[in-house]
Amino acid sequence: MPDESIAPQQKSRLRIKKPKKRRGTPRPNLAIINARRRQEAAERRGALLPSDDPFAPLGIIDFFDRFITKNEAGQSFSLVAYQREILDRAFTFDAKGKLAYTSYIYSEPKKSGKTAVSAGVATWWAYTQEAPNQIFIVANDLDQAQSVTFQTICGLITRNPLLATRAKIFKSEIRLDNGTVIRAIANDFAGAAGSRHGLVVHDEIWGSTSEASQRLFDELTRVPTRRNSIRFISTYAGYVGESELLWRLYLEGVGPEEHPDGKGTRVHPELPIYENRESRMFTYWSHIPRMEWQTAEYYAEQRRTLRPAQFLRLHENRWTSSETRFITEEMYEACLDREHQPILPNHPSQLYVGVDIGIKHDSSAVVAVMHEQGKPAVALHRIWKPTSEETVRLEDIVEYLLELKRLYRVKAIVADPNQMLGVIQRLKEKGLPIQEYPQTTGNLTQGGQALFDLIRDKNLRLYQNAELREHLINAVVVESPRGWRLAKDKASKKIDAAVALAMALVALQERPENFKPITWSITRNTAGEILLDGQRVTEGRRGMSEGYSGPNAEYVHPHERAVDMTSEADRRMGSGKARRWREAWGGGDSGPGSARSGGQRLPSETRAALTPKAAAPPIESPPAQPPAGSADLQSTCQACSKTMFGTSLPELEAVEARHLIDSKPCKTWQVGRAHSETFKRARRTAPKTNTKPDLT
Repeated sequence: MPDESIAPQQKSRLRIKKPKKRRGTPRPNLAIINARRRQEAAERRGALLPSDDPFAPLGIIDFFDRFITKNEAGQSFSLVAYQREILDRAFTFDAKGKLAYTSYIYSEPKKSGKTAVSAGVATWWAYTQEAPNQIFIVANDLDQAQSVTFQTICGLITRNPLLATRAKIFKSEIRLDNGTVIRAIANDFAGAAGSRHGLVVHDEIWGSTSEASQRLFDELTRVPTRRNSIRFISTYAGYVGESELLWRLYLEGVGPEEHPDGKGTRVHPELPIYENRESRMFTYWSHIPRMEWQTAEYYAEQRRTLRPAQFLRLHENRWTSSETRFITEEMYEACLDREHQPILPNHPSQLYVGVDIGIKHDSSAVVAVMHEQGKPAVALHRIWKPTSEETVRLEDIVEYLLELKRLYRVKAIVADPNQMLGVIQRLKEKGLPIQEYPQTTGNLTQGGQALFDLIRDKNLRLYQNAELREHLINAVVVESPRGWRLAKDKASKKIDAAVALAMALVALQERPENFKPITWSITRNTAGEILLDGQRVTEGRRGMSEGYSGPNAEYVHPHERAVDMTSEADRRMGSGKARRWREAWGGGDSGPGSARSGGQRLPSETRAALTPKAAAPPIESPPAQPPAGSADLQSTCQACSKTMFGTSLPELEAVEARHLIDSKPCKTWQVGRAHSETFKRARRTAPKTNTKPDLT
């Protein structure tokens, strides 16, 4: 058998080995390292080497003109004349490439382009100065650092193509191809220790009041191993007594023309530019708006919307106190309506009540507001003042709230649970619409802003009252980086009514959007019929007395509520069966009797005794007369105003129980209320009757 030919085997493809991933730190960029060494060697010799990088030889003004032609929004951008003068004087290098200053303060009124200038300085530094470099953007918190200056830098790089091709943007940092990194950090960042940064940009340093921010500021001091290591501060004025870090820098940088204790020297005849050669500090601190959009109309609007101290700090760049007057005399007088009076019981408007309980020897206040004539109005208020021997009794405030619920249409009550948590639970069990409103910084800011906006815009009606006026005028605003809150200037000045009013206005403004008032006007015509918004409310309702019987009738005071006049027999057996039952017992107006009566009508006296009578409306019942010389206790029904008497407490309780059995409307009204809310008891000393003998 011949040998079979063996097919040649296919050659296997050559396998190309993939390069192994290098573990550990990446290989350094030797080109950058060698260029840096050559640059340092040239500096030691006293000469600067020419560079192929188009950004390297540019000054800050040339960099803005050539590479930053659009702002972060994509619009055309160029420096204003006074900005060119400031930056050109500030960033001037000597023959060795060093700057004359290490600290820069750039401060001017709000909306003057401070953020754009600081972002441009950071961008210029990243592309031109001593690459690879480190640049930190520091703000009051990380969100602000990322959202303001850092986002402006990202926008400048993205909108200008010559810059965008050489940078990669990440969430909180920007990496350039020359090795420079721009990083946004918060004022409590602990990883900045040991960095070799060339530039630190501080944004709104007036808010850096914590110990962590002070430590970070000290940690990010200039690096002596770099040719230039500087910090650039962009801010406006802060609060005296709180912004301590900025206050020290302010006195170190400005001259006596700005502040008597200033250590700087003014170096420009027109612009407020100061320098301190000893501290190597350059300061520009201006109070004058110089941008074309800062018009008189804009500032007139800002004056109407901002408090005076805030306007001075933001738009005039002046230091203010953190405690500023909340409501001035002029603002209070503008909201005062001398015809407006505290409302009386049974008022149809719904009330929103704020409660502020004093701690220890402080006052307490309850303020109710309502909607009237298209704007919020103060309906009524009550202030309790402690004495030198006794504090305010919490039971008195609870009784007053229960009285409000009984006499008025209370929609909501707001109170601080830290002051009266147990009372809130008890009042909820009694059916009061009370809600918890903790007096946190955020809630106090919300309430204070609501009160300030209404008074500033003259949208709050106040009645004339010396105590209420005093509490509103005494209130001051304490501002901090976390927000602002209402406070008192001195411990002796009370502001409890102002706090309670602010809480009540928050409850009023947060009512449901689809809320419709139950009634706006209840009137009675000459015939005694009750009219709701001009329409009869009892028309077509059989078996009802005159009064309101519409929707949500349980919220209407009993004196204005219709009473069910249907007899007990009609309710138990129905109207038809009850009618036949009356006819069977001779109680009908016409018709023969039944088989029980033998077809004969009963005498009128018997029919009157057997016929069930309809209960009279409770509101028409005259007050009872006490037996002469015997009753020393009395009780008044709050539903029908009937007065009952008794010689002892058990006897009075028995009379009250019989009254509830006899009067079904009063029994219905008692449901959901305590016994003490239904009957108002008092001690009565009835005069004894002197009976004279009958001489006749």
